[in-house]
Amino acid sequence: MFTKPSVKLLRRCVELRFFTAFAIATIAVGVAGYQRLFSSFASYDDEGYVMVSLCQFMAGGNLYDEVYSQYGPAYYWLSSLVHQVTEWPVTHDITRFKTLLVWTGVSALAAAWLYRVTRSGSLAMIGLLFVAFHLERLAMEPGHPQELCLLAVAACVFLATMCNTSSVDSRSFVAMGIATALCLMTKINVGLFLALSLSAAMLFATQDGRIRKLLLSSIVIAMVVMPILIGRHELFSSTGYRFPVLLTLSIGVTLWVGGRVGISPILELRHVFYFWSALILVSTVVALGTIAAGTSWQGLSEGILLQHVSFVSSHYHAPPIHTFAPVAACVAIFAARRALAGRTWIQVVYVVPVVLLAGATMRHLVETFQPLYHGSQDRGQIGLLVSYFTPYVWIILLPIRSGRMTTTSTDFNADFARLTLCLVAALQPLIAHPVPGTQMAIGSLALVLAMLVAIHDGIKTLRDNQPQMLPVARGLVTGLIGLVVITALCRATFLSYERSRLTGLQLPGATRLRLPDDVVAKECWTVAQLRERADTFVCLPSGHNSLYVWSGIEPPTGFNATVWQDLFTDDRQQKIIAAIDLRQRVCVVVDHQEPSSLRTRGPLLDYLRKNFEPVVVRGAREIWQRRRNTSVDAVASTAQPVGS
Repeated sequence: MFTKPSVKLLRRCVELRFFTAFAIATIAVGVAGYQRLFSSFASYDDEGYVMVSLCQFMAGGNLYDEVYSQYGPAYYWLSSLVHQVTEWPVTHDITRFKTLLVWTGVSALAAAWLYRVTRSGSLAMIGLLFVAFHLERLAMEPGHPQELCLLAVAACVFLATMCNTSSVDSRSFVAMGIATALCLMTKINVGLFLALSLSAAMLFATQDGRIRKLLLSSIVIAMVVMPILIGRHELFSSTGYRFPVLLTLSIGVTLWVGGRVGISPILELRHVFYFWSALILVSTVVALGTIAAGTSWQGLSEGILLQHVSFVSSHYHAPPIHTFAPVAACVAIFAARRALAGRTWIQVVYVVPVVLLAGATMRHLVETFQPLYHGSQDRGQIGLLVSYFTPYVWIILLPIRSGRMTTTSTDFNADFARLTLCLVAALQPLIAHPVPGTQMAIGSLALVLAMLVAIHDGIKTLRDNQPQMLPVARGLVTGLIGLVVITALCRATFLSYERSRLTGLQLPGATRLRLPDDVVAKECWTVAQLRERADTFVCLPSGHNSLYVWSGIEPPTGFNATVWQDLFTDDRQQKIIAAIDLRQRVCVVVDHQEPSSLRTRGPLLDYLRKNFEPVVVRGAREIWQRRRNTSVDAVASTAQPVGS
């Protein structure tokens, strides 16, 4: 029998080994993330677009009226504050380091949440590594405002673990309100879904009463109808119905289970009031601050909300939802009823997260050796995860019983933390509409945590009910840990090797970025041509805005974006034309390898084709300058790809 000092020493040794392993895993995540971030560059160049708009905002440009953006003002205020306080320049290197901090920080927050709720160091380790794999597509869009939303969602989920069992600290709910407000004023859909999920969780944990019933009923109805309301345009198409139907059924069954498990009423309505007061106050301050800086009310409303209405109808891309996902959601309703009735066979549902996690990890291992070329890639089987685990996310609520904690911890209410995560996980995948891409990964972050908690619950259930199967379960988890660790080590090693084989870009602000030889040669050639020939320039078929940063040349106006032909109204295009007409040395950069725009005609596009012609060519990239004595038909013919 161990003496007390021996037990204490043994515990310290175990903790030391765990923190050492955790530190090594965090370093591996950071190294792999660094290598991926500084060896990737997306052709659609969201990075350059956001950087240029941030620079123009910091220079005093009025957001939305003079500086175009699809994102809310909170991102610009916070980013400009960071750069002013640190005196960091807005460059590709700095932007990617900021993304690496967010990427690693969110992974660490996820691991911390898992450890606090389950007290499992192994599960926290898996969570750290798997979430890092899951967010890999951040490398294609460094500095994107979605990073602030991702950080806000992770922070709110973690803050839910700060709800003490003995006394509830109102500061946690104020902090949640602030984080949600920043999210809302950056991307309104992400912030709205987060506010609804957190409000529902708080009201489920609030003492019963007439006002509470009225508020909860309103929020539940809003959450259930939200997928149908947003996806109504595609609801009757052959594939477009899958996503809204899947989420409507998933949200409905999750809310139903959340109301039936009987969580302890540890909160009061004042906590909901604190949350919404902070949310409204911060949102108002951000909005009024933007107005005070020179933005018009019309510009603010257009930038935050109105422009996204037209964007939904013109830029819809079906998310990778599987054909039988709505059927799985219908089966989940039946399974939830049986689970709440105490049927033991429902334990087979715990197999779902194990299979999904193992399959996704193997996919991540394979994708380690595959290039990351676009945010729309369905990496890590995220489409499969959203399709078949969202309807069953409620299984992490089953251990909750009124007055009984789901963990041996006594310093916080793990039931409330689980409920919050569950409701966030059910609604956040909706941010993948209308353009999935990286939004699929960000929207399913809470879903990944729920999947890991479900695996922990499944093992605990086996231990309590079928101890003879426990060695098998532990063996599976050990194998899963090994697979995740191997994937992390392979990523750190292989990506370091691959980056060492690439060529340094060596353009201003991008000295750490390494890319393939042909890409480096093309970008350096383009920058040299622009410095020699242009005082300003525009790009076709989309705005390659990083060229403004690398060349040091200012764009003609503050209206800059990626697919500007699809995003800019005729009025904005006319303003760009007017600015170009005032300049003598104007160039057009045309890249025939980039995907063409959805809009084949428009004032600016017609103007460029009519008044400019190619003067120098390198591969598929051309530099156009003002034409002299050439007909419109001749200009159109010379605008074809070389060698076509």
